[in-house]
Amino acid sequence: DDFCCSLFQFPILVSHFFSSPLCSMQRSGIKALIIGHTGAVGRCTVAQLLRSEHVDQVTTIGRRTLTMEGEDAALNDSPKLHQHVIDMEKMEEHKDIFEGHDVGFCCLGTTRAAAGSAEAFRRVDLGLATTFATLAKAAGVQHMHLVSSAGANPRSWFLYMKTKGEVEEAYKDIGFDKTSIYRPGMLDRGPLARRIEKIASWIVPTIHVRQVAASMIAVTVEGQKEAV
Repeated sequence: DDFCCSLFQFPILVSHFFSSPLCSMQRSGIKALIIGHTGAVGRCTVAQLLRSEHVDQVTTIGRRTLTMEGEDAALNDSPKLHQHVIDMEKMEEHKDIFEGHDVGFCCLGTTRAAAGSAEAFRRVDLGLATTFATLAKAAGVQHMHLVSSAGANPRSWFLYMKTKGEVEEAYKDIGFDKTSIYRPGMLDRGPLARRIEKIASWIVPTIHVRQVAASMIAVTVEGQKEAV
């Protein structure tokens, strides 16, 4: 059975699911695997992982490499950073990349508009995200982080919320030693903000992507009590 605890600090809900009530996680020498690293949350997560003294390796998997800019530009030359460009539709052919990692981060996410269709959206947000987690579990990853969304619900009438809810259920079913699911509210992506997000930020509270990344790093390094 899964054991769950949830923490809430507006506007982000963090839930942890344990396959064992005595699950203990590594806190140093961490080797992290991340998908969705070129997105707003993902790039912040990569930067913070590289800066952490507790992390020895950060491996990215995706269609392109991440080039960090501004104050993070120096991190592009970090010996900790290992980037792999693959055909994401053939992720199963790259199982070797997944080996030797302790923790995984799924920051993958798109929209129906960006993907081009409902089917394409689900192929990314559900299909690729689930394949990543399945391969990570098979390779021995113990702890998986999933960036979801406030309002995620597998029974929702809305495509986005329904898909996010289905991904959450899939991740819990895969059965990592620990699964941490983050449901942030409206994201502040800074210069990467979508037009609708810029408009909405004047109306509803937002959470900066750096804070979402920081929550995941805190959970990884120090444990769930320091999550938010």
